[in-house]
Amino acid sequence: MDIANTSFTKLSPFLQYDNFMADSCATRSVITNWDGITHENPQVREYVTVAVANAIHESWIARGNVCDWNKDLETAYINLPMEEKDKDLVHYQMAVQMISMLYKIMNVQKQSDFGVT
Repeated sequence: MDIANTSFTKLSPFLQYDNFMADSCATRSVITNWDGITHENPQVREYVTVAVANAIHESWIARGNVCDWNKDLETAYINLPMEEKDKDLVHYQMAVQMISMLYKIMNVQKQSDFGVT
């Protein structure tokens, strides 16, 4: 099944759950690291992006998605082939867009504005 090009409602319940959990992890990681994601230094932003993408990938592994045919993906994000990294980055980018919109509506610029330190 082409998961990337299949609407959520047409996915199997397992894949719906897995996508929900991936998005939950991405959202939580983006909120937690918001100040780094929006930092003025591009090197800091890149470092935080990789850290969040790694958390998303580690969550995927922890949910039991590694099988005999994809054992090579049971590694750190940084060791993945680019096509696999892109899958984690899609979750990251969607979470950043969503949180960015919510923070804009709420007039939140940094985590301390939201009561997070």
